[in-house]
Amino acid sequence: MEKTKKGAIVILCFVVAFMIFIWPDLKDFGHDWMYDYSPTKEELMPPGYLESIRGYTLRPERNDAKLIHISELNVVAVKADGVQVTFYLRSRSENDYPSLRVKLVNAGHNQTRVVVFAPNEYSHGNKLRSEKISLIVPTMQGEKGMIIEPFYVDGE
Repeated sequence: MEKTKKGAIVILCFVVAFMIFIWPDLKDFGHDWMYDYSPTKEELMPPGYLESIRGYTLRPERNDAKLIHISELNVVAVKADGVQVTFYLRSRSENDYPSLRVKLVNAGHNQTRVVVFAPNEYSHGNKLRSEKISLIVPTMQGEKGMIIEPFYVDGE
């Protein structure tokens, strides 16, 4: 009886591992192999779609602000010259450090003003992957919150 339980547990573990690791790849392969990707299929591309395309823009893989994510924004201290905040700046690609646009908002969530920090105005490492950044943001009376956005001067 003991061997039967162990054998059943081992088989169950193999089945679970198969379902988690192998089945999604097999399903995608089967779908790609069986499905007709012909551009003449109406459900894939409506008639006249290709004729409606007038141009395209290639976005660089480097220094694209859309590949940068800001998370875990925290107020560390309230100082005489402003509020000290920390947050994580993470990049999904090889990016230089961006400029940071801090939008300050009041209690009604209306934007009151914008403060911009250039990369040389905040301390950081040599290569952007994931880094904790600390800023002192000057605040005025009535400002209750902020939104931080990364951007590059030569391309929003």
